[in-house]
Amino acid sequence: ITERSTRDTAVIDHPMVRDDGRVTPVLAQRYVDSGGWEPITLCSMLTAAARECPDRVAAVDQSVAGQTAELLTYAQLEHRSSRLAFGLHELGVRAGDSVAVMLPNCTDFAALIFAINQLGAIYTGIPVGYGELEVEVIMRRTGAGVIVAVESFGSSSPISLIRKLRSGLPNLRHIVVKGQSPLAEGECSLTSLLE
Repeated sequence: ITERSTRDTAVIDHPMVRDDGRVTPVLAQRYVDSGGWEPITLCSMLTAAARECPDRVAAVDQSVAGQTAELLTYAQLEHRSSRLAFGLHELGVRAGDSVAVMLPNCTDFAALIFAINQLGAIYTGIPVGYGELEVEVIMRRTGAGVIVAVESFGSSSPISLIRKLRSGLPNLRHIVVKGQSPLAEGECSLTSLLE
């Protein structure tokens, strides 16, 4: 957050102040002055947690039977999110780009939120239960160039849905697959982003 002056008042430049949004620089300044907004980022909160309590559990995957499938500590979550940020950057994701995520709640979902934030990109969440119409509308409106989708969830196949819609989504450059599905052209596995 930086300050800039106008004729009548000092206002701030803040990431929530955008030409297409309702938050004005004056309103953002009021939120900061009242203590409602702090000059910290989502990633800085993860970094602080990883430094202060690196071995504390930060994210948990649950299997269908309710058994714990994976635990990530704050240090591990920070490391994974940094690796994913690097992988997304290699795919061409830059600040301001929309990255769609169609994953259930899992450790990779949490790491992706931080990775996208680290790049200054825009997280676009798509619930895994959404159908063709909802997914197509979200993808078109956001212009997402990358989507990370799970191979299957319950009886649905989000990755199959994305593949079906792909030809009608001109901005979609990359599909990142979480799962074991064979990859088509323009696709990569989520695990490959960690390498």
